[in-house]
Amino acid sequence: MKSLHVLIFAYLVVLGATELGAQVRWSADEIVRAGTGADVKMGFNNTHVVAAIGSTRFMTWIRGDSLVVASSQNGSVWGVPVLITKVNALSANLPTLAALSDGKLCVGWTEAQGLKTSFSADGGKTWLAAQTLASKGGGVCLAAGEDGVLYALWHSGGDDTPSDIMFATWQNGVWSPAKAIDVAAATNAALWGSLCIVGNRIYAVWRENTTGQFRIYLTRSQNGGMTWDAPRNIITEDRSGDPSVAESSGQLVVAYQRAQQIYTTISTDDGITFNPPRLMGNGLFARIVSNQNGFFALAWERFIGDAKNDQTKQVGFAYSTDYGYVWSADSALTPMGSKLALVNITAPSELTITWLNTNNSGAVMAKRATHSGTTSVRNGVDAAPTLELSITPSPIAEQATVRFALPKRERVKLVLYDVLGREIAQILDKEASIGEHIVTVNQPNLPGGVYFVRLQTPTFSQTQPVQVLR
Repeated sequence: MKSLHVLIFAYLVVLGATELGAQVRWSADEIVRAGTGADVKMGFNNTHVVAAIGSTRFMTWIRGDSLVVASSQNGSVWGVPVLITKVNALSANLPTLAALSDGKLCVGWTEAQGLKTSFSADGGKTWLAAQTLASKGGGVCLAAGEDGVLYALWHSGGDDTPSDIMFATWQNGVWSPAKAIDVAAATNAALWGSLCIVGNRIYAVWRENTTGQFRIYLTRSQNGGMTWDAPRNIITEDRSGDPSVAESSGQLVVAYQRAQQIYTTISTDDGITFNPPRLMGNGLFARIVSNQNGFFALAWERFIGDAKNDQTKQVGFAYSTDYGYVWSADSALTPMGSKLALVNITAPSELTITWLNTNNSGAVMAKRATHSGTTSVRNGVDAAPTLELSITPSPIAEQATVRFALPKRERVKLVLYDVLGREIAQILDKEASIGEHIVTVNQPNLPGGVYFVRLQTPTFSQTQPVQVLR
């Protein structure tokens, strides 16, 4: 007989509501700047163009020869844009914005003369003269760390020229010397890096052409960027690219595109191994963000028909409240003509999505949402209901034992899902009393792979990954 082995993972998640749809509530669309017909340039999916200091949100873009920032305080009304600096209207592109822990703002952008940055210490009212981050390259990604430290990632070349992924830090008014952190050969191109900062740990992802087709690489630093692990090819399918990365309580989720479709993949061991990718929907240029309570949000360019037709694009959006295991259905949040979709967490319980409306003379747009957080529990801490998957005996033949405990009498559902979120079997659906319960699960014909068991009551939910080996 074939055996079923259940591997216990470290992460248990309590969700804040019984339905994902109740977790995120969107406000009305916000016009940050009305369209004028002039060419507007905004950041790529590896960047942020919106950031927050306290209750004030900031957004940056380029229109013509002007790099500007606008702000919104305690609501949806955006002020008149402030000029940061004049730029080369032909070559300036890809502005990005970061809010530092000490209250400063930094904007970065690309010009023919290289990568530039400027800082503001008074909430975006005035800006210092531009500093040169690098004499050449593009796609700068900025991420704020602790104690006023700023981290930057960019590529040194271009699509058709040799390129490395470069890294530097800014502290006390000075950029450190840049260092290459990828493994691309001199004839290959490493492009579009994305950063995630968690304390002293840094995660970097990018696409790299090492086989004649782009694939996705990841490396991490555990000491603030002083040294880096050897980069690893985490997505081996050809034509995979434009990744972004987010982390919550040690769990990484990488979002990327392949063949005009958006995927996510999860690592539960700090980026060492990744689960099989999950298809999120059609689209381009995914951007993922997270908080430290297991909440992940994903935005991308969602389109109908021709991916090059901006008039049919919308902002695609999905979110997860259980560390990236179960996601809401992908939804279109905006009217047709919405491109350059980016998302960021702008308050502990707030998201802001930004985009450019090409069907409205290039209007710069934003949209806020409130979201409820989740609480991570381990081993039944805080007397919370617990879900434990175990092997009884070990190994077992064709069955697993599910144990869970309830602090009060409630109706309980146990459902088995595959890695794409499809329901495989309903294990249990009944009223259950206070205390521990033991359920035997028999799935003798289940193919090998990664699955998820979800325990749900009217007041909470937990999801646990399981591995079936055949």
